[in-house]
Amino acid sequence: MSYVRHATSECNRVQGKPQYRELSSHGSVLQQAAEAAGYARSWHDSFVDDLFGGQLQSTITCSACGAQSHCFDPFLDLSVPLPRGKAQVSLQDCLSAYVEQEVLTGSEAVKCGSCKRTCDATKRLQIFQCPRLLVLTLKRFNSGSSSRGGGASGWAAGSGGWFGFSPYSKNQTPVKLDAQHALDLSPYCNQQALQAAVDGAGTGRGCSAPKYQLLAVSEHSGCLGGGHYTAQGRSVADGRWYDFNDASVTPDSHPSGSSSSVYVLFFRLVA
Repeated sequence: MSYVRHATSECNRVQGKPQYRELSSHGSVLQQAAEAAGYARSWHDSFVDDLFGGQLQSTITCSACGAQSHCFDPFLDLSVPLPRGKAQVSLQDCLSAYVEQEVLTGSEAVKCGSCKRTCDATKRLQIFQCPRLLVLTLKRFNSGSSSRGGGASGWAAGSGGWFGFSPYSKNQTPVKLDAQHALDLSPYCNQQALQAAVDGAGTGRGCSAPKYQLLAVSEHSGCLGGGHYTAQGRSVADGRWYDFNDASVTPDSHPSGSSSSVYVLFFRLVA
């Protein structure tokens, strides 16, 4: 997605540097989200944001007094984790893990702006505004302990022999794909924002159940040192799927079943 972020800067409609200001964090959740979205657009406003831009909500709840604070950030793609302990996972599993409530305790405890106490809290992510084009990146590459040899990390073999040690490992968990059915994003969204989008009072796309059709898949096969990227994409001309492998482009069936190579998925909003 680095080329997309670069295009955001190259095609920015904003002329000059906007003035920095702190957001008020007052008013309803919808008002705070609208203020944050407007401020973000005052810095970056391009056709890339029009197509890929969404808004993420992070909510921290104080365990002592129950007060909530919200933070709203723009996104162009979502990097979702692969849940551990399963032989295979679905995209719904990955999205559920992404928005799963997190407990902030110990060194991560926060000072509540309401009761002024430093105490445990919970943090939860929700999608507040859905993009027209959704990009999901699976977190297959993680730093951590590694093994030598033929594993997913450690010393990697190249054309010139062993050339280096990688501190990263690759998660090979298979992910189930279903290009025949739409991906429903509503369970991972702020429900108030979805309803407001329908009523015309929010910043969303005007649908209470945002559903996405799979357009393309980028795959990474092999290990970190000797991997290979390929892709599958649906043609806008004939609706057929094609396989892209270096200079070779061949007709292919739609993605289905489970794959340990799928890495980045591209969707378009259909409802």
